[in-house]
Amino acid sequence: CGELEEGFDYPGGDIPVPPAAAASVAACAEACRVQEGCKAFTWGRVSKYCYLKSGVGRGRAPHGCCVSGLPACAEIEENATNATNATNATHATNATNATNASCPEPVATTTPAPTTTPVRPWGWISSGESVGGWSNWCQAEVPGPEWSLQGCGAAGTAARTLQLKVMTYNLFWWNLYERRQGNGGSASALIRATGAPQPYDIMGFQECDDVRRVISDGGLLGDYDYIQGDHAVGLAYRKSAWALLAQGFDNVAEDRRSQWYGLRGGLWARLQHWDTGKTVFFVNHHGPLPVNSGGRCGHRATAYNLLRLIARRAEPTDAIVMVGDFNSNANTETVQELDRYLYKLYTGVAFDGVDHIFSSCSGSVGRYDLGDGGSDHHALSVVLEI
Repeated sequence: CGELEEGFDYPGGDIPVPPAAAASVAACAEACRVQEGCKAFTWGRVSKYCYLKSGVGRGRAPHGCCVSGLPACAEIEENATNATNATNATHATNATNATNASCPEPVATTTPAPTTTPVRPWGWISSGESVGGWSNWCQAEVPGPEWSLQGCGAAGTAARTLQLKVMTYNLFWWNLYERRQGNGGSASALIRATGAPQPYDIMGFQECDDVRRVISDGGLLGDYDYIQGDHAVGLAYRKSAWALLAQGFDNVAEDRRSQWYGLRGGLWARLQHWDTGKTVFFVNHHGPLPVNSGGRCGHRATAYNLLRLIARRAEPTDAIVMVGDFNSNANTETVQELDRYLYKLYTGVAFDGVDHIFSSCSGSVGRYDLGDGGSDHHALSVVLEI
């Protein structure tokens, strides 16, 4: 019990409980000790997430992302834990340097982060004008005339280009998963089939009540971490390539009374690429109803609230990607306003084109309509260069 391996991941073998935040590797080891069936664990040094394992799974994979090990011993005093960690760190230093030379920390030591650009929010510049009705919670400020999120030059810290493969997919949950019981895993099969040979880096799902099920049905649970957001949206990211830096959910809109299901928001995550240090700010949105209405506060308010979310949460080194079923086609002000401040890279065909992928980066090397996989929407994918 209690043995640790610095710089190693134990891929696969996850027990069926969601990964949880753990402030330290000792806390993760203790969580494994008290969890029935836990024989090993992997702790993310940046994400601070704890992955409990039924065993070592597919083996030991050297990677700078993680610390892995066996569950804590039955009784561990704090001082003993600190001493053990210090000893293990000392013994592991030479092995880590030798074994993980190809798996550096998220910011590569050979390409240090720029010192001339402080890490700070993009910032929001308001014109002083508001739209959406003064008494509505979802009223929004109009951006100032010089404000924009377009531009990919600051994305990341490494000199070389990175290809980023993203997906957006409305899963039609009530029908595909509840009425048809998953249709034999058809949506997950589509994800798996189209994720080769180049795997998806980040995927955004709408009408998704259980991201874990979608990933698990495709046999991808060992490769992806996931975040389940409010209002049936979720995302998954490839954990061997990306570290989770921050996450959250902000409400931005609301359905109109004529077709009211509730509030609508943006599920967001900041991620850092392990090998290049490049950072991505990813937003997944499911827009308000009725379709092409803009919801309670209207098209422009929905667009500006999404943009303000990005301005407040993203950092200047982030490449921005926003995906979703916006419930607004390309002719609406919602999409047209977003296209003024970001680049619209792809639009689908379902419901007259309500699914979109936007980015602060204009360059893409592939745009794909992947079919429906049993949903009433098509899955869409874009490969960007950042």
